[in-house]
Amino acid sequence: MNASPPGHAIDGSAHRSAPAAHGRTVCIVGTGIRHAYPEEHRRLHSLVAVAGSALSQFRPDTRPQCSTFPAPDATMVGYEAATVIVEASERSGARIQVREAVGPGRSVLPMRPVLDRAAWTRPFLRRPDVHAVQDMDNVLRTLGRIIDHPRERLRPYGSWAGA
Repeated sequence: MNASPPGHAIDGSAHRSAPAAHGRTVCIVGTGIRHAYPEEHRRLHSLVAVAGSALSQFRPDTRPQCSTFPAPDATMVGYEAATVIVEASERSGARIQVREAVGPGRSVLPMRPVLDRAAWTRPFLRRPDVHAVQDMDNVLRTLGRIIDHPRERLRPYGSWAGA
C-alpha cells in the first residue's frame, strides 16, 4: 500500500501504479478533499477516488494555502508502520516526516542514496529507530521485522549490508 501526498515525482507515480499492481493507495492531501492541488493533479485525484482513498486534516472545501502543506507529512507518520525515505532534498517534505517520526520513536528507513546526497539526514542515524536500507529487498525485510516485533530494536545503522 502507498500512503503519500499527490506529488509530481515519486509520490504521483506510486499513486498511479498501485491500482495497476492490485494495491491500494491513500492520498494524504494538504487541502480539503474537494480540491486538487496543483490543478494538473485532477486526474490523479479522480484515480484515487476510484482505487483508494484520500485523507485530509482540513474541511472538504479548504483551498490550497502555504500553511496547510506541512500537515500531510505529519499525518503520514501516524498512518504508516514506518517511513521509507526514497527522495529527500534539503527543502523536502521528507525532512518534516523524519522529524515527526523520530520524536515519538516511529521507524524511519532512509535509502542509502538519500544518505549520500542529503546531509540533513545523517544526524538522525544515531536514533535507534532509524535504519539505513540499501534496496527494496532490505526495505521489505526491515518492515517485516518492524511489523512482527514493533518493540524490539533492530540492528543499528551500519549493519544494513548483510540484513
